[in-house]
Amino acid sequence: MLNCWTKLVLCIVILQGQTNVLGILIEMKPTQDIIYKSRFSRIQVCARRNVGAKCNVGTDVTCAIEMALNTDTEGTSYTFKELVATRNLSTGVYYIRCSSANGLWSGSVKKLLLPNRATFVDCSAAPKLITFDNIWPVHRVCCARHRLRTEWVRHFDKRWSVCQPLSCSVSSRQLIVFDGELFFREMRSAPPKKVWIHCGGTFSHAIYLSKPPVTYIQLKLNPSDAVILKNEVKTLEVCVGWNDEDGCEKDLDEHAFIHCLVRGVDPLSGLPQQQILSFMDRINVSKIKQGIYEINCSESSMNIKTTVIKAIIEFGSYQWDCSYAPSLIVLDSGKNEYEFCRYEVSTTSEWFTILENLNLIRRPFYCEAYPPGLVFFNGTLRMDKSTASTGLYNIACLDGQFEKTVIFTHHMEDMTIRISPSKLAIDNSALGHIRVFPELKGAKQSVQSELRYLFPVTCHLKYLFMYDNFKMNFEETIAFRQLPEGPLELNCSIKSLKISQFFVKDIISTGKYPRICNIPTSVKLDAGSGIYVNCPDYSLKKSIIHAAAAFDSDVQCVDLDDNMKYEGGKLTYVDGEKALGYRPLICSGKKRNAKVLVEGAEWRLEPDQIQPFYIFKGGRKGINFFFTNGTYKLKDVDYRCAMDIDEEALGENNLKEGNFIDFHKLEDNLRSARYTVVCHAQKGARKGKTRLTIVRDDELKLTIQSPGQSVYWDDEPLPRFYCTLTVVDNPDLLGAEKNKTRWACTNPDHNLTEYGNQLRVNNETAFGEHWCYCYYTRSWAGEQLFKFVDFVFIFRSGLTRAPEITYTPVEKFVYTFDEDLPEIKCKSDQAVTWSRISGSLTRVKDEKKSSDVLVIGNEFYEGSIHGTFRCSSEFRNSCLSSLVLIMQTDLNLNLEFRPRNRHQEPGRTFTCRSKSIRSFSHDIRIRGISTGALTFINQRSVKAGKTDPRNPFLHLVCEMDLTYLGEELGKQRSEFLYQLAGARQSKVMVT
Repeated sequence: MLNCWTKLVLCIVILQGQTNVLGILIEMKPTQDIIYKSRFSRIQVCARRNVGAKCNVGTDVTCAIEMALNTDTEGTSYTFKELVATRNLSTGVYYIRCSSANGLWSGSVKKLLLPNRATFVDCSAAPKLITFDNIWPVHRVCCARHRLRTEWVRHFDKRWSVCQPLSCSVSSRQLIVFDGELFFREMRSAPPKKVWIHCGGTFSHAIYLSKPPVTYIQLKLNPSDAVILKNEVKTLEVCVGWNDEDGCEKDLDEHAFIHCLVRGVDPLSGLPQQQILSFMDRINVSKIKQGIYEINCSESSMNIKTTVIKAIIEFGSYQWDCSYAPSLIVLDSGKNEYEFCRYEVSTTSEWFTILENLNLIRRPFYCEAYPPGLVFFNGTLRMDKSTASTGLYNIACLDGQFEKTVIFTHHMEDMTIRISPSKLAIDNSALGHIRVFPELKGAKQSVQSELRYLFPVTCHLKYLFMYDNFKMNFEETIAFRQLPEGPLELNCSIKSLKISQFFVKDIISTGKYPRICNIPTSVKLDAGSGIYVNCPDYSLKKSIIHAAAAFDSDVQCVDLDDNMKYEGGKLTYVDGEKALGYRPLICSGKKRNAKVLVEGAEWRLEPDQIQPFYIFKGGRKGINFFFTNGTYKLKDVDYRCAMDIDEEALGENNLKEGNFIDFHKLEDNLRSARYTVVCHAQKGARKGKTRLTIVRDDELKLTIQSPGQSVYWDDEPLPRFYCTLTVVDNPDLLGAEKNKTRWACTNPDHNLTEYGNQLRVNNETAFGEHWCYCYYTRSWAGEQLFKFVDFVFIFRSGLTRAPEITYTPVEKFVYTFDEDLPEIKCKSDQAVTWSRISGSLTRVKDEKKSSDVLVIGNEFYEGSIHGTFRCSSEFRNSCLSSLVLIMQTDLNLNLEFRPRNRHQEPGRTFTCRSKSIRSFSHDIRIRGISTGALTFINQRSVKAGKTDPRNPFLHLVCEMDLTYLGEELGKQRSEFLYQLAGARQSKVMVT
């Protein structure tokens, strides 16, 4: 016998067409695996000599169709030769076996018989999270699935597919859904973090795309600090979120099943010990004793886990220290990390030692740089030469609590100290100054000016081969006339940059210029600051703090305490502390009495009001400058000052009398820029300079950087808005102050994140329209600056979800006049609008159309009143709405009998009704209690027949059940006693 079962497709083509067996073509129709009774009325087996011939050619083929389940149910087994009607077959899985009469061949196949094509949308296989692992995997998302009995599935052929293709769309062009499966296109850019799948018009599903190590989903512990302080933290929480975003991913977190195990850790070895407890997504830290713990958390459905070591201690606090921040960074030094700040826990010495050994003392925080491009991790700069360049960077950490300007250079030798004049010989009888200043090779002039202001140079003077006791320092500049003749060595340095340089000058005296020497008006206690020469009897000793020449060498001065005296051109002291301050000197000879200011601290030049920048407009006349040591200002002294962008232009000849810089005199040339101010006081004995930024009022503005869209979706990258304070044509002029702007939004429930000058949309952000504004406010900056931004944030699946209605305090449809009507809130992903469709109930509070709360009137009417209200949310071309139906009534049902007269004749019809019921569903039933012939016409009416003359009364009872929209409101009962003809009439009695 020829066995064709292994060659079913060739022998009997049930699924794929036809075959030729011994010259006979055999085929089965329909050829599909699944046969629908609504479409195919019969199953036919056809045997014919050749293609195109009729089926019935006398070939003796016999077939049997039998349900795969062994049941005796009718319609489960038939034998046929050519065809069988599907109407005679029950639904299920069938075996069809056919064979020839001569036994030369036989074969069988399986078919699934269903009544029709009815399916349901099955998206149970749709993943919540897809992770990139060398490739993006293909995932089944949704299909149109038939409703099948479990026992049928056990008999399915592996080739069968009861999951039919379904029309689906995806929110990102980087993905495509084909036949219910999600495929990824070739991605040239980063994948979206979240996409929406919409299938069959009824199903919407969010899928998150994780691509380590760039962006990925992780478990987060909040607080994230390595040390949990029980005096500050009450609860430790675990959630699911993105590695590069703050907070949690709400949608994922709601579906997460997090499980955490807590194990103790040996403080000395750091090795984990026994497990002490477990928790789900949160735990009260008061339940955990003080100690070191290893916390292992996992989420099985997303296959993510994390292990952290945390210390839980009773008391402590976090404090920051940024004294480590460098001032100069050399890009080619080979160093890859620079520490700027530490944010460390402060606790007992015992616990601090344990935490330090386990590296748990640091708290994570952010630093950022301008210009952007530098990468920080917890206060440490991680260098990348490709993103850093020569120049100045403003570094801000801890949300602006720490700021510093840092020099970046490729080579250490690019940062040098220059001296002017550069010539070797200097005539100390001439007017002029030696100037020293920092210089960065290749930097712009604006950067060089900034360097001179931020990093002043200090020089220590020493004469070679002479003046052994000579000691003198100066900062930035010193007059020629303060230097004695001889070979001078200058050791100049910038302490904060740790760079120094030596210079040699030959100080000569030609006598070509007049020499003017007087008792100094101010001196410093740092041994030798500001020494005057050209004086007789010039022999310097260690105790000399200031030497000067008088018009007469015989002049002698002394203070009242005999602590300081001037004699022979030398000013000396005994006790430096007693000498501090203004010291009056009584002088003899031709010199009048004098007054000397003895300084114990550095003096600096400052404006009368220190600000990050100064605004020039009509109301501001100018700025006063003073020398100050932090305690008091030098006011009653002579000043000569000047201001210019070009520091080199501020020579001695350009200084003007007074310490007031008048903006209006400079108005024609005054522009927004960094300016240098130089002042001399006390006849040139005191000199200083400072830098300030001046901005024209019409050039100051707020700038908002954003993705530039008006609509943002929750399944796309969440937008951020950056607001900066800028100056027209000079955006970097304001330095770190440019990021001191702040944000505010008009809706208090917006749930947007305001982080410094950033406005961030996050997973908690309310859906709908948002109106926010960036502002900059300083009392000295004049009017407050504002710039507005508005956008719409949309939950994509919310476009197909009707608004949700909630009632406070309780939801019901009918209220009595004794009850307060509810407050009804409408919640939607979009802005909502209330409107009344019908009825006499009205809104009496919060008449604003855009309010999401509906408050209804509570006025008294007789009977019943109602109102139908609609809450709708609209966006572009779609509108979704929900209805609210409210009834208010006194529930005075007023059941009554008709006719009303008690005395009636037999044969009369009696009816029960309620005259006040209109909008309610009610069921009224009438029945008789007394004996006698009664004919019921309907539930509400009855006809009385003859009664016994000895008992002529008809006792009727009427009952009513009251409902409204399926809600039972109550029951009512009333009775009526009639007297039929032949009896004496009396009043009606109603109970």
